[in-house]
Amino acid sequence: MKEELQRIDESVGRWCRRTASVEIVGPFELFVEPAPFAPKFARPVGGRRIERADLDALVHRQEQLGLPLELEAVRECHEGVLGALVTNGWQVVQAPLMIHRTGGSSVSATAAGGAVLRVVEWDDADLARVDAIGHVAFSAPGMAVGQAGVAETRAAASTHDPASNRVRLRRGDMVMVVATEEGEPVAYGSLLLDTGAPMAEVVAVGTVPSHRRRGLGGAVTSELVALARRRGVETIWLSAADSAVASMYGRLGFETVGNYLMASFAA
Repeated sequence: MKEELQRIDESVGRWCRRTASVEIVGPFELFVEPAPFAPKFARPVGGRRIERADLDALVHRQEQLGLPLELEAVRECHEGVLGALVTNGWQVVQAPLMIHRTGGSSVSATAAGGAVLRVVEWDDADLARVDAIGHVAFSAPGMAVGQAGVAETRAAASTHDPASNRVRLRRGDMVMVVATEEGEPVAYGSLLLDTGAPMAEVVAVGTVPSHRRRGLGGAVTSELVALARRRGVETIWLSAADSAVASMYGRLGFETVGNYLMASFAA
């Protein structure tokens, strides 16, 4: 299990370094954006124990560079990182880190209310509307059914520029799947491919509130897993928003193996 987590931790670093230059600040690598849409957080490396002075130096450098005061880490790969962050005033979210195992149920588009699933290409005419799903879905986090839906997605798309995901899709290290009903995008998710190893991360699976509880998120996730397996990906992982979401992913064959930390600091 520890070896799996270590491979995931290393994969995060590889994916980020594809576009971001790196500056070493004590026991951290800090991703510095040389081009649009590169990551901008820090992560611990080297296994060294983290002290308050290390975190103070990191915050100072992030402020100098105008970067977000953010850090991400696989908790089990960095001894003491959680305690150091909490003790020194960082706000930490612990997300269940899950790996897909053989088995689990497969949710089809038909089982999800007749939705149609398709892969989204970088030059897709509907990319702005697809990408806008995230703005609507994640503004009302959780799995509860709500009012916001197609109209809100259309409104968000009218002012939204999907350039960041267009770059990733064209670059080939991201795959996006959308679920549509009557031609309207209502759920989506993406796969971040590690070109240095047979690994991929499922990210940003979201459904507009008006279409929740229909199995659309599960259908999108199942399709992403199937696409990854067809590409020869051996390790498919994700970080779930909470235990309820983790339970849903568990039914699709994902198993919780650790914790992914997302931390921020208010100077």
